[in-house]
Amino acid sequence: MGVATHRPSSVTLVFNGIPISGFMDGTYVALTKNTDAFALKMGATGTGARAQTQDESGTCVFTLLQTSEVNAALTAMHKLDKNAGDGVGPLACKDLSGADTASAETAWIRKVADVEYSNEIMGREWTIETDNLDLSPGGNPI
Repeated sequence: MGVATHRPSSVTLVFNGIPISGFMDGTYVALTKNTDAFALKMGATGTGARAQTQDESGTCVFTLLQTSEVNAALTAMHKLDKNAGDGVGPLACKDLSGADTASAETAWIRKVADVEYSNEIMGREWTIETDNLDLSPGGNPI
């Protein structure tokens, strides 16, 4: 088997029709389920039982360069959601050079990104929240 290669440029992220681009260096996208799939409860005699959670919620956190034009599009989407409730839409992330996928039918911007200024280019961290994250890590065998 050969050496596997990850290509950051092969990771696509789209939220509510907006292609996300202009990622900051480092960890630029993080997809996380909010709760474990199962909860274990141990009895007094050491017998275990588990309960399956029905919570499919999760988050997608990504950091953009402060110079990315996508910041303005996301800010407008967030304002539209706050003012008219019209900022909920699908979320899709895929590694085109591998098998990782994530999607959600209903997602929204939790809050507008914080703003910092420096003598260097700063990042704008965005959090997209969803009640139905389908997260499928598949690896990157290429």
